[in-house]
Amino acid sequence: RRGFRVTVAGTGREGLRIALSQRFDVVVLDSRLRDIPAFDVLSVLAERLAEVPKIFVVTAGQEQTAVRALASGAAGYLVKTARYNEILPSEVEAQIRAARARHSLKQQRQALGESQDRFQKVFQASPVAIGLATRDEGRFLDANEALLHLLGRSKEDVVGHTFQELHFLGDDALSAGALQRITASGSLHDEDVPFRTKSGDLRYGRASVEPIEVEGQPCYLAILRDVTEERQDARLRASLYDISEATASAQDMPQLFREIHRIVAELMPAANLYIALYDATKDELSFPYFVDEKESAPAPYKAGKGLTEYVLRTEEPLLASPEVVRNLEARGGVELVGAEGIDWLGVPLAVGGRTFGVLAVQSYGPGTRYTQADRSTLSLASSQVALAIDRRRSEEARRKAEARFRTMFEGAPVGIILADLEGRLRELNPAVQRMTGYTVDELRGKYIRDITFSGDVEPSEKAFQALVRGAQSGYEIEKRYVRKDGTQFWARLTAVRLKSPGGQPDSVMGMVEDITEAKEALEGREAAGRRFAAMIVKITDGISLLGPDGTVMWQSPSALRLFGYTSEEVLGNTGFAYVHPEDAAQLTPVFADLMAHPGKSLVAEFRILHKDGSWRWMEAVGTNLLDDPDLHAVVMNYRDITERNEALDQIRFQASLLSQVRNAVIAIDREFRVVYWNEFATAMYGWKPAEVYGKAVTSVGFTSDSPETTETLLKTVAETGHWAGERNVVRKDGGTFPVDLTLTALRDRAGSLIGYVGVSSDVTERVRSRQELETRAQQHAAIAALGQRALVEPLMPALLSGAVEALARTLKVSHAAILEVLPEADAVSLRAKVGWDLPLGTRIPNPSQDGWVGFALASGRPVVTAEMATETRFQVPPLITDRGIQSGVTVVIPGDEGPFGLLAVHSVEARAFSSDDVYFCEAVASLVANALERRRIEKVLSESERLASMGQLAAYVAHEVNTPLTNISLLASSIARRETDPEILRKLQAIGVQRRRATAIITNLLDVPRHRTARRSPEDVRKVISAALEQVGPYRRPGVGLHTEVGEHAVFANIDVVQIREVLVNLLKNAFQATTKGSVTVRLSELPDFLSIAVEDTGVGIA
Repeated sequence: RRGFRVTVAGTGREGLRIALSQRFDVVVLDSRLRDIPAFDVLSVLAERLAEVPKIFVVTAGQEQTAVRALASGAAGYLVKTARYNEILPSEVEAQIRAARARHSLKQQRQALGESQDRFQKVFQASPVAIGLATRDEGRFLDANEALLHLLGRSKEDVVGHTFQELHFLGDDALSAGALQRITASGSLHDEDVPFRTKSGDLRYGRASVEPIEVEGQPCYLAILRDVTEERQDARLRASLYDISEATASAQDMPQLFREIHRIVAELMPAANLYIALYDATKDELSFPYFVDEKESAPAPYKAGKGLTEYVLRTEEPLLASPEVVRNLEARGGVELVGAEGIDWLGVPLAVGGRTFGVLAVQSYGPGTRYTQADRSTLSLASSQVALAIDRRRSEEARRKAEARFRTMFEGAPVGIILADLEGRLRELNPAVQRMTGYTVDELRGKYIRDITFSGDVEPSEKAFQALVRGAQSGYEIEKRYVRKDGTQFWARLTAVRLKSPGGQPDSVMGMVEDITEAKEALEGREAAGRRFAAMIVKITDGISLLGPDGTVMWQSPSALRLFGYTSEEVLGNTGFAYVHPEDAAQLTPVFADLMAHPGKSLVAEFRILHKDGSWRWMEAVGTNLLDDPDLHAVVMNYRDITERNEALDQIRFQASLLSQVRNAVIAIDREFRVVYWNEFATAMYGWKPAEVYGKAVTSVGFTSDSPETTETLLKTVAETGHWAGERNVVRKDGGTFPVDLTLTALRDRAGSLIGYVGVSSDVTERVRSRQELETRAQQHAAIAALGQRALVEPLMPALLSGAVEALARTLKVSHAAILEVLPEADAVSLRAKVGWDLPLGTRIPNPSQDGWVGFALASGRPVVTAEMATETRFQVPPLITDRGIQSGVTVVIPGDEGPFGLLAVHSVEARAFSSDDVYFCEAVASLVANALERRRIEKVLSESERLASMGQLAAYVAHEVNTPLTNISLLASSIARRETDPEILRKLQAIGVQRRRATAIITNLLDVPRHRTARRSPEDVRKVISAALEQVGPYRRPGVGLHTEVGEHAVFANIDVVQIREVLVNLLKNAFQATTKGSVTVRLSELPDFLSIAVEDTGVGIA
């Protein structure tokens, strides 16, 4: 990580909390967060951390998202590709350097002036707190009014004193770290440090420290900006997010209270905290959460005149210092209870204008005092806390109400049915089962008319249809029903129409009361007795009569079959002897209550010990008929529900499994309506279950196909039973994404279609990777083809033209060009083009770095512009704007002695070039640079060979001519010494003149290969030797060794690099040509007055 200290957050809310509570140099933000939109996070960071650079990470194809992020405050963006982890550190370093440069310039402009007088005026009048201190002791030399106001001190208090004497900085790790960094580097840039005012208040300031000299004395110039409220506001906002998140994630109220305590403790000292809830119906206070170092949680009590009740009465926050408490006591407003502390701070918990509790913190030591700022902070947090508590209490109340309704529904002594508007039964309670003899599964799906006696179907249907049409809101009818065994019974049906949450009728609820006995009472007690006896014998439910003490007085044959005991084994024993011990403990008080209320009925579920040793679940309805003169017993009706409970447990288990599947699971009925929607479907599509249940699956983004196409696909699945493939789907917000979708048809035991189930998983990343691979493959193929062409193409213009054509074709851009820097470096020339309406060779001026060309050459790095209209780094020339160009990438083509030029691609359509696109441009530029360098080396080598050949010829001529000239000179000198004849001496003198002229001609001939003027400069001789060795590499024969003895450190000399290199090339070439085996050695020696370069070989030498 290149030495970075990195903090990672898994969610947007966590990231906000960390970013706003700590100090960071750079924030890297992913565009896809699990909990909140990334742009909401970016907006908060741009507002609260404007000085911190923010890098926005997007996936390929999100160019518009990246542009929007830049406009929303991001300093840069990265595309998440295979090289993302390689690029990210460099981008972070670049952003840090740019931010520090901007910050340093800003501080310099604010703190320094062009003269001492102006500096003093700016210094004193600046709204920014500025101080000047000595560098050795940290002693203040001056402080402006803003700093004095911030510290709450006078100038006399500050000037002449050191940081330590003023106790200026806090004593925590932040202050120590800041001082260490100032000592180590001499400066500090935008770091948050704690400081104390004269009154002792601890505040936070954003400090920057730079070393300066004032009249020759080393000093520090310090700038401090108060960010206490800013940090507190950030912490509070993050805490509000945390409370909302805790509300959703807490499993129960105690866990929620613990999370609230933890969050409040991050905002202020809160070692002692409690939550009090007020029950207005009982006028009672309870303390569901109470943490205190001196007291334990009190039991609920009647509201009195304590501080908690004072806040409840006034509905206003109270910061109760000892003085405030004494005043309230004196006025009779409060009476102290519990341990006496230093400060007490309480705020009301209210929702919708209704105050239902108090959140309070308590301090016992003088080191912890609460302020008005703490009062405001806790008040702001209390609204979110109140909402969280109220929401969880409402949810628990709703669950309890649902549980009570289910208990009433299951235990009602009368039958309850729920049917749809066509009369199809959907839900039934056990009483209906007992009446009809059908199980729930057997009745569900049947029509009411299916179990109605044929003679009563017509009037029953008329009444039902009138209710459905709205002609009446309810009706009551007496009719006969047909049981499963074919028998009939009379019942009184009371039916009402129910409405959906939207207000539309959607079902009918009926109360079924068995009135058979009343109907048949007229037939006489004897006939009724016979029928009752027959029913007792045949009924599947068990019936027992219990005495006042719970002993078994009588049991029906079916009860004996249920339990497996004979009458002799049961009669006279207490019924509780057969009940499971865990259930008996709960039934005992219930049975006692039943005994105390004649005529009362109850419903209970418990386990009974079967004779075979197994425990069977029973559903029992008990009725106290002790006052009935004919029975004088408690009548108990039993039904074995063991299989039903096991089935319910299985259903719950299967539902739990579905909820844990890491894919979206959606079930629909035959009419394509949604009947099941798991939590991962909500996360993937954005719809909540309540929003989609009962709706057509085509209206909730199941696929992006038309409804007709989707229905056709489902009908195909109904015929084939299964389908799997990749489809595009639509989120609630309208966005589309690809999924792997598997569809399966569901059928009942009879083979009839009952619906479909679809399982889908998001494959966006897989599709994106596939597209990236295809693009990368195209770019690699283009590079390979261009590289092959560079090896065989003899003409450079043709190669450059092929390069820009490959760029335009592969990147699908409208314009591509190669620009060569002209020798005078004040302009560039158009060398190759695609899409440009300018002739080749056009000269494009390069006046300064403010322009496009100058900026690209000066930066030395790829220049990527997503939108020319918003480009601020350089002035976009008319050459680009006049042609409607929107986006572009420009990279430098390197050269041997500076940039050769630029390679540029542009598009008339706005687009965001990916990092792969930039790498592709850099690869083409590198390929062009290599081709240019190869051409240059070939030219230099050819010139060197030419000069070497001329040198050899000149040496040969000099050798062959100088020999006879020397002989002539010796003979002429010999004759002149012996001769006295003036005429002969004159002629000998003429021969000497001509000999010298011939020598000069030979000398000039030897200088022809060395015609250039020496240009000396300090150079590393080792590098010159290395370049010469590289140039003559092709002349080295196989098996010939090369040894270099040039040392390990740079050796500089004032030399002409070209001439020295030519000399070395000739020497080395001769050495390699003369050496067929053995080795060549190059040795560099540093002598007192000069350098020595020796080339030695083991060849045969000059024959």
